[in-house]
Amino acid sequence: MGDKILMLGLLIVAGGLVSVGFGYAAHRRDLALQNWPTVPGTIVSCKIVQATEGRLRAPAHSAAPRPEADYQFSQVWTLEVEYRYTVQGVARTGHRATSGHWVEPVLPGNPEPGPRLQGLRAQWVEGAAVAVHYDPAQPAESYLAHVESPGKDSLFRTGLGLVITGLIVVLGGQWVFRHGAAH
Repeated sequence: MGDKILMLGLLIVAGGLVSVGFGYAAHRRDLALQNWPTVPGTIVSCKIVQATEGRLRAPAHSAAPRPEADYQFSQVWTLEVEYRYTVQGVARTGHRATSGHWVEPVLPGNPEPGPRLQGLRAQWVEGAAVAVHYDPAQPAESYLAHVESPGKDSLFRTGLGLVITGLIVVLGGQWVFRHGAAH
């Protein structure tokens, strides 16, 4: 019994470490994007549009695998932007508003985008000067506003919780095995 509890605890710890690792990778990506150099740019156009976002849905468990992928589609608000900038004498056109995938859900009963999207739209009017972040290794890759990876904090919290839980299971199981066997 003690070996099974030990294995369970170690599996929980391993899962937690994997989650922390993914969170750390997202954090490193955010830091890299945040540190891209900037050049002056000009907004050509910017508008808020509705789009359809598809997400792959997978069941938590299934007796038989599904023959086809199952997608959940939802309506979202997003920014459609075009801007011009120059890096090393080469004029470029960019279309990426933010450093990460950032959309807002279209809420029933409230057919307006949120204040953050509306605020960015108000700043990025045609002809406005903007700072364009670009990848020094691939200057055609660019964005206007940095946003943190949305799931990064959840990955860290979940991973830390799993590591602590796993350690409690391992140490508690060992304590029960040692002290329970003595009586």
